[in-house]
Amino acid sequence: MEEYCKEVFQWYIISDRGASILMKYTEELVIYIEELNIHLWGITHYGTAWDYVLTSLKLSEMVNDTID
Repeated sequence: MEEYCKEVFQWYIISDRGASILMKYTEELVIYIEELNIHLWGITHYGTAWDYVLTSLKLSEMVNDTID
């Protein structure tokens, strides 16, 4: 398996629940910083408007997951 480093252009602080959903359903870069007790979401696309960023998450999965 070939390994490579992703380049991160922006970092967002996200909730525990948001981190859980991203880690469960996507290959997005999410890290946890124990000393600060925060999750960070690393955005690896640059120069693309958010309405052009595709996702494979279905709304029904997201709604059901947040209810649990």
